[in-house]
Amino acid sequence: MKKRKITYGISGMMECQIVIKIGNTSKMNVLFSDGSITATGITPATFTTDNFMVQHAIERSHDFKNGRIYIVRSIELNEEVKIERNNPTSEKKDSEIKPLKTKTKVVSTEKTEENKGNEDDETADQNTSEENKGNEDDETADQNTSEENKGNEDDLGIVQVTEIESATDGKTKVDIADLESAKQYLSETFGEAKSNFRSKKSVLEFAESKNIEFVGLS
Repeated sequence: MKKRKITYGISGMMECQIVIKIGNTSKMNVLFSDGSITATGITPATFTTDNFMVQHAIERSHDFKNGRIYIVRSIELNEEVKIERNNPTSEKKDSEIKPLKTKTKVVSTEKTEENKGNEDDETADQNTSEENKGNEDDETADQNTSEENKGNEDDLGIVQVTEIESATDGKTKVDIADLESAKQYLSETFGEAKSNFRSKKSVLEFAESKNIEFVGLS
């Protein structure tokens, strides 16, 4: 699959920052910028990336699925998308070599034909057992690889988006759920320690100094 450089847009916004969470611990900030609203028309705020994992996360988000975020342009690059996967080849080679080690057996010329026949039967049984063991190792390796790949896809599927909107009056309106979320947002966005926000008043005053208005935090 060819790698692509994709520009995403949000109409009616001058600037919009989105925090996307991937799995339980990972997250990333996506900043849409350079938007404008003039008498001649509307230019959407845009974000451009050629990172396949970032593109996958954005396109799995709620805003992309409902059309708020959309693809402005997409350019195919002369480069293949590379996704690292576990390679069970070494385990398969080991299992294939094991039966060969048991095939060489020195039989004394002084043994009777009956004893020689019994030893041949035992060697054949041992080879069959080693081959079956090799097949079981191959199946176990394939199953482990499948479960790891499934776990990666499940992580990508857990995407949560915090919406941030910019108003035309210069203030950024942030739709926030509670006071703790407001502290978290200010800490992550401006590098301020959460311990400095000891009350709702201190949170609102700091937000006002940064032209931030929290919607839903009364």
